[in-house]
Amino acid sequence: MPLVTSRGQKQRAELPDGSVVYADQGTRVSLVAPRQLRLTSGEVYVEVAQKKQSNGEVAPFIVETADRTVTALGTKFAVRAADSGA
Repeated sequence: MPLVTSRGQKQRAELPDGSVVYADQGTRVSLVAPRQLRLTSGEVYVEVAQKKQSNGEVAPFIVETADRTVTALGTKFAVRAADSGA
């Protein structure tokens, strides 16, 4: 599920787990696991669906960029990829 937006374009995508991703313009993001995104450029806003694991704990939702990893448990948050300066 690569999601790519160009200048002036925004997109919304619902993930298989029920979470929703809003991609701002100039964004490139892909789903690498059921609850894990890799953000290579741009910015995403994520509304995380709470999912329980078999042990009863809430399953984490992860967004990776080149320089950080953000982990959330059923919340709403934004992540921006660092500008490479290119």
